[in-house]
Amino acid sequence: MAERQFALTAPQLVLDADGDTRVMNPGRTYHVGRDPASEIVLSDPRVSWHHAVLHVGDGHWMLDDVGSTNGTYTGGHRVAHLDVGPGSELRFGSPADGPRCTLQALPPPAP
Repeated sequence: MAERQFALTAPQLVLDADGDTRVMNPGRTYHVGRDPASEIVLSDPRVSWHHAVLHVGDGHWMLDDVGSTNGTYTGGHRVAHLDVGPGSELRFGSPADGPRCTLQALPPPAP
């Protein structure tokens, strides 16, 4: 139960994965990879079948590379674990031209 309580303090995020946009709920875990069963499917051959996981812990979003072959990058640097949030930009498989995901804050509801 405590983990779910932490999850509720993290914000919803909007993820844009090369034009595919979705709202990410902090109560869920999102698997990134070429596996069609992943929540975020990236078909680029440089992306591993099971590449990374986006999840909430301690009240904030985190990304964990799960041993991918070609790596996960931010700002040109390979990362294994990274705290992420609005404004984060990630590349999978190549720091220069791998599939790109950006995270943004959920816009406020219209009045």
